[in-house]
Amino acid sequence: MSKTQAAAVRIVKARDSATAILRKLGVKSRDYALFIEKLADGTLAVQVAKAQMHLHALANPVKDEPGVKAKSEVRKTEGETVSGVARRLIREGKTNAEVWAVIQTQFNLDDKKRGYPAWYRCQLRHKGEQV
Repeated sequence: MSKTQAAAVRIVKARDSATAILRKLGVKSRDYALFIEKLADGTLAVQVAKAQMHLHALANPVKDEPGVKAKSEVRKTEGETVSGVARRLIREGKTNAEVWAVIQTQFNLDDKKRGYPAWYRCQLRHKGEQV
């Protein structure tokens, strides 16, 4: 077994030893099962190289494509949010259906969000506004 292979997998007898290795690397306890494998003879193989790659991936997340903006970035640059547009339209006297038609197209919302106008209208009423 070469030195790089020895570093890639460590064989231990007890789970406590395996978790100690992973804890020293900085792996969270919820992820231990991903890197510990039980062998036929009862010993445990700790995938050290795999754990190191996992930690490296967590520390250096993959960036999105440079030309593509996330939804939140687009909204921040436009300066309008779903709640702001909905509240403005409600204050202007629009019905829930009219508010929904506007915010659905503007923010590309699916039908699961159909209750937004009613929710914002109720919220404004609780604040004491006449809507």
